[in-house]
Amino acid sequence: MSHSTNSQSHLEKAMEKQNVTENGLRANFYQVNGKQRRVIICLGGSEGGLPFADHEAHLQALLDLGHPVLCLAYFGVAGLPQSLEKIPLEYFERAFDWLSRQPDIINEYAIIGGSKGGELALLLASRYSQVKAVIASVPSNVVWQGIPSGFPRSPLGSSWSYAGNDLPFVPLQFSPALIMGLITHRYRKAYEHALLNKKRVAQAIIPVEKIGGPVLLISGRKDTLWPSMPMCEQIVNRLAADPFPYPYQHVVIGEGHGVQNVETFWPIVTGFLREHFK
Repeated sequence: MSHSTNSQSHLEKAMEKQNVTENGLRANFYQVNGKQRRVIICLGGSEGGLPFADHEAHLQALLDLGHPVLCLAYFGVAGLPQSLEKIPLEYFERAFDWLSRQPDIINEYAIIGGSKGGELALLLASRYSQVKAVIASVPSNVVWQGIPSGFPRSPLGSSWSYAGNDLPFVPLQFSPALIMGLITHRYRKAYEHALLNKKRVAQAIIPVEKIGGPVLLISGRKDTLWPSMPMCEQIVNRLAADPFPYPYQHVVIGEGHGVQNVETFWPIVTGFLREHFK
């Protein structure tokens, strides 16, 4: 994607970029000049690495809201795990702690995550009171097994851990659907089959009713990677049953898993943040 010189110069004037490597963190922090602000934390998905590293337009859309932005890697870069397995939640606690010690920062955060990052965003928001808003794009309503490097192996562990222990997770079953997914990268049927395991689903459900702020869910109608729309519907049902005291919304856009584009995704995200994360 190409970007104009004006856009780049605007970025340089609007913020200061800091590479964060303190205490084992790997992140880019964009501090907006001015008074005290709450922070937007961005998480990538199963691709790993630093979110928005090559998408200045996406980053600019968030910076235009006037909030500092922390683009936080959690695997797939030097110094971090190389596969999405047993990622310790303590890592994100260290990120919160680092942010709380920065000047002109209010220790309240909105978290944006897509796919596995959406699963993680909902999980963090349900556990940490500092998170005051969450935007989860094509997320999951449960914790899933980790994604090992190379061909799946046994035994598998959770995507996330805490205090050295796996968080309860739903495993994918070795099946023709999983084999076809490995060939085509369309895993939806394998995930749908795994969701029939009601015992594991009940153990791995993300308690979204514990989130301390507004929730925006975005899903793809014909997501072929996993059933993001039905999983978002399960999240909405759980919030409605509680009943949840904060605004929540589920928006279905696009036809697939990659619904994060400037034309449709970002106006919805920035509108939500303007209204609910002032």
